[in-house]
Amino acid sequence: MITIYGPGAEDTAGLGLGILQPDSCVVTEVAGGRYDLTLTHPITPDGRWQLLRPDAVLKVPVPLRESPVIALQQSGRTVTEKVDTPLHAAARTVIPCPVYAFADGTGRRALLPAGTDAEVLGRKDDLLLVEAAGVTGYAPAEALEETEASPRTVADSAGAYMVYGAPGQIRPQLFRVTEVTVDTAARQVTARALHIAYDLACAMLTGCDLTASTDALPEQLTALRSAMVGRYDGQLIAGVTDSYSGDIGWRNPVRALLDPEEGIVRQLRLRVVRDDLDWYLLPDGTVDRGVTVAYGKNLTGLSWTESTEDLVTRIIPVASKGGERTLTSAVWLDSPRVGDWAVPHVSLLEGGSDADETQLTAAARAELDRGCDTVPAVLTVDFLLLGDTEEYAAYRALQQVYLYDTVTVEHAPTGLKTAARVCGYTWDAILQRYDRLTLGDPFQKEKPLVSGYQLPADPATAARLAAGLMGSAAFAKAVRAAVE
Repeated sequence: MITIYGPGAEDTAGLGLGILQPDSCVVTEVAGGRYDLTLTHPITPDGRWQLLRPDAVLKVPVPLRESPVIALQQSGRTVTEKVDTPLHAAARTVIPCPVYAFADGTGRRALLPAGTDAEVLGRKDDLLLVEAAGVTGYAPAEALEETEASPRTVADSAGAYMVYGAPGQIRPQLFRVTEVTVDTAARQVTARALHIAYDLACAMLTGCDLTASTDALPEQLTALRSAMVGRYDGQLIAGVTDSYSGDIGWRNPVRALLDPEEGIVRQLRLRVVRDDLDWYLLPDGTVDRGVTVAYGKNLTGLSWTESTEDLVTRIIPVASKGGERTLTSAVWLDSPRVGDWAVPHVSLLEGGSDADETQLTAAARAELDRGCDTVPAVLTVDFLLLGDTEEYAAYRALQQVYLYDTVTVEHAPTGLKTAARVCGYTWDAILQRYDRLTLGDPFQKEKPLVSGYQLPADPATAARLAAGLMGSAAFAKAVRAAVE
């Protein structure tokens, strides 16, 4: 079921303005990148198509990886707190019940009507951690009555994840309409929408230079929020204590997170889970749920691409001070694979004025260790719903596959058998099944014309500090002179 709400709706637990009856609704998500949908709706006499307007909010069922509840401190305030008494019980609201994002009763996310079934996941003082109507948050205990108890044990170690719900599930997510096209000849309306987490891009960062910061990422995200001009009601939650280094000021916060060159997610190789307004930045980790996509069963099409566009086999580290660039004594650092190609693929690694030769060389080696000297294959896998057959059961298992998971692909005609990670997908929200999975490196740079962070235009961008393509002819001449 796909429902629609007004632009400023605070309560998305009910049916809102109404239920849409679209002909198609396709959701596309890329790991650490774009997350959007395209919906087509017939022009019908009941006029419900007129509800589709820019800035309206859609609630759409999607495959959502589990959202962890993480106990981490950010500037003295617990963003999401561990509950006192882990439990698991069924309950029902007895009066209209507000659901809050925070355990102090702030950040209301929804208002549940009386009689709404809920799952109680834990308690924090007088508030219960509940999941109901696709919303997770804290609700007053007096607004619910228990209908069935089933206690369970939850790990209570410091900094642990407490995962709610099933290991994998289809849950509704909110999308904000950005464009509506009405075609009276085709009697059809086409709407395009971004996941509502992109509301974060409507804010702007002032100065936020973390180049010399040694704080852990949770504290750095607090600094990011302090530098924001504009309101954002969602949470930015970090599940790692690594530090980011770079200047992310004077841009929208989504770009600070997702920029494929200098963003926080790419530099720290983090998994991104977007759950309505909340952003979870999690450590990388592989999950293999035992799913195999095989020729003759559920595989209808397979293509793969290998490209040297981002290949780097030679890095030239330089220090930059006062507009002058200084080479290291070794001039460049070669990958062990440099001889595998006809010519070296050269990239420039530019450090700050305080970077010494040892630090620059270590940074260049770290880039090679991260795999910039390899050419990964990107596989695109197409599926077909086979109907109520024995093979269909294998297809249904795909609903337990999520971004960053590992999938085994077998294609007998070409002899291909490989295991690769899910780095993107297209999802049919009406049939609630995958149409296509993209497999490869989830931390590769995004290739579409518009990247996942490029939403509103930025008035200013910071200088690129990460490795970039070598461009200046004058600098190339300086390199040649240094080695002659």
